[in-house]
Amino acid sequence: MDERLGVVIVFDLDSWEIFAAVLLAMLSISARALADEMTSNDWFLIGQELYGAGSYEEAVAAYDEAIAMEPDKGTLQFFKGNALYALAMASGFDLPISAGAIDAYEEAVRLDPTSAKPWWGKARVLSLISNSLEGDERAEVMEKALSAIKMATEIDPFFVDAWICRGRILDELAALTRDFCRYDQSLQAYERAIELLPFSDARSLALAWDGKVVALSHLAQDLADGDEGEEDLDIREEAAFAHGGVIGLGSESPGLEVRLKRARGFANLGRYDDAIDAYDEAADAAPDDLPAYAALVLVEKAAVLLEMGEGGRSLASLKEATVADPGNATAWRKRGDLLSALGRRSEAEAARSRARELEEKGSSPHFLQILRGEGIEGE
Repeated sequence: MDERLGVVIVFDLDSWEIFAAVLLAMLSISARALADEMTSNDWFLIGQELYGAGSYEEAVAAYDEAIAMEPDKGTLQFFKGNALYALAMASGFDLPISAGAIDAYEEAVRLDPTSAKPWWGKARVLSLISNSLEGDERAEVMEKALSAIKMATEIDPFFVDAWICRGRILDELAALTRDFCRYDQSLQAYERAIELLPFSDARSLALAWDGKVVALSHLAQDLADGDEGEEDLDIREEAAFAHGGVIGLGSESPGLEVRLKRARGFANLGRYDDAIDAYDEAADAAPDDLPAYAALVLVEKAAVLLEMGEGGRSLASLKEATVADPGNATAWRKRGDLLSALGRRSEAEAARSRARELEEKGSSPHFLQILRGEGIEGE
């Protein structure tokens, strides 16, 4: 307790790094304000510290101070757009905030037409907005996102993140419109990203390979719906090869996404024992402050164990998931379903009741938000 201020400040270990970053930013502001020497770059650096600490609203305010001093600097608008995009994600895909991000990216484009990154940023926000829409409205917004990401890859043909984003947008559009040409274009975008990436960049390679797997799976499903059985088989074989691309990244990669995608790759190829080992590695790597990630890994592991006929082990994995993240409605619901299938009705009803309670009040967010295509490692 600071008796001069009469304030009690309590920290836990998980919040210490965020507090330290914000405190550093605030001390920097105070020191320079006293000296009356704040510059645009000072405010920009404070914005970067706040953004890195997850204080997105405060970061936007700092970027605005920098912009007020250098209104013609496009990079400041780009970083403001990034902070608004992150804030929109953190606030449940808030549309007004998303619109503010688009305004910032468009201003960045106006100020620096040769920069690809603002176009990429705009495409990501439009893709985010499309998730709240349906049918023709969603397709219309996705078309705008595609136009933006095309500009990014035309300006900078070596911009890997833009190629991955382009692949995802084209895949979503193809699924919406059943335009098979868009699937081909999506696959080409992912392949371009894979060509450009060094093998050492396991996280981005995982995103590109996994995006290709998803696009191939969507294409195979659409072909199957159209009674194109033989062609569907060829596509599924290509998807298996793409899964191999994810698996080939190696378990030594520290990225959480890579670990999870490797496990999924093994599972989709029917290599269940390898999948269980990979899920165990992913669970062991789960940080304490991401319980939703641990729960997701354990729920997926349970599904593979059930496919192997290991009902008891599957139930144990689901129990672990509810212990790791007690507020995860999905884990409780699946635990209840399996208990019911095993004839343990009273336990099943208790688990399902818990799931309903959590769903009514809003349970732990799904881990991606964590795996939404942008990844979990940060920019």
